[in-house]
Amino acid sequence: MKRLLIALPILLAATFAQAQHHDLKFNAAGMLVQTPGFFYEFSPNANNGFGAGLNHSWLNVTIDGERFSFRNTSFIADYRRYFRPRRDADGFFAGAYLKGGNAVIKLQETGDQGRVGKFAVGATAGWKLVTEGGFVLETYGGLGKNFLTGAAVNDTNLNKAVNWIGFMDFRVGVTVGYRLW
Repeated sequence: MKRLLIALPILLAATFAQAQHHDLKFNAAGMLVQTPGFFYEFSPNANNGFGAGLNHSWLNVTIDGERFSFRNTSFIADYRRYFRPRRDADGFFAGAYLKGGNAVIKLQETGDQGRVGKFAVGATAGWKLVTEGGFVLETYGGLGKNFLTGAAVNDTNLNKAVNWIGFMDFRVGVTVGYRLW
């Protein structure tokens, strides 16, 4: 009986350990649209994935004839549900994400700048391919709602820029990476 009580937890741990996967990924397309990021995904089984990432973006835009620059650093947490996976946690997926961070907004002509905290909730969908050798390639898109917090903006012109970034949150990516185990 003692041997069974010792063997059972070891057997269960070995069974669940085989089904787990850890992927490290880099948003390669992010370099083209100025939003590079690094991501980690843990898949406890074939149909579910939990991820975390760090993203940095920079953007220059013109709003009502004035030029603004945005610099944003975000932490992203997401959940994915994989449908009909071939190689454990791959294929078509849909899920939800949370994104939090802060943005620095600068008016180019005067150098005035302000900070604003951002929090976003959204949905994402995409497709992930994992080769037998562990190479990971995925493409995804997402749409969410931004919530702004802690705006430290005193300038009327900067308020226009804050309102411009304040409504929607977009996620687009083509990531490459490697499945560690």
